[in-house]
Amino acid sequence: WEDDYFSISVEPYGSCHIVCFDYDPLVDKIYGNIFKIHELSYNKVCLNEQINKYKFMIPYIYFKPERKYAPGIMDYYRLFDEREFGEHTVTMYRTYRGIISTITVYFASERLGIILKILQKRYENIENGAFKRYGNVWSWYLGEYIIRVFYRPKEEYSIVEFDYQPLATQAEIAEREYLSR
Repeated sequence: WEDDYFSISVEPYGSCHIVCFDYDPLVDKIYGNIFKIHELSYNKVCLNEQINKYKFMIPYIYFKPERKYAPGIMDYYRLFDEREFGEHTVTMYRTYRGIISTITVYFASERLGIILKILQKRYENIENGAFKRYGNVWSWYLGEYIIRVFYRPKEEYSIVEFDYQPLATQAEIAEREYLSR
């Protein structure tokens, strides 16, 4: 069970089970120290940094009647220069109050194996403690940061998402409160 800042998990332990109650921001910091991950970047853009540091980004505003954005949340996009994940890759940067909270990379679904190898090589020293897989979702939990790969086999593009969890959680709360009005 997960809430914005608290989680409860039940895990097998030999012939019994363990119930863990976590205060997530504190657990994030502890794991960040264990994994020695205190920043995460992609395409030379760091999570948890001011957007005004990156002049090359273009605000991405699109209007869908069913989707509204809470004040303080803005999306930016750009095509890759380095093209590490492939030539037809697009990157979206979500900001909350001017700070980058999420980097979403759209890649050709057929390149899933290559993408996973790149990420596994990058984080091989912490693979056992940080990696989890649930069906078509691969995740690396790196303390305050998380990387998720969402494989969408029936669609042309799949997604890699880099999150700075405390800020991404704040943005989700703000969006939820705004949309409930």
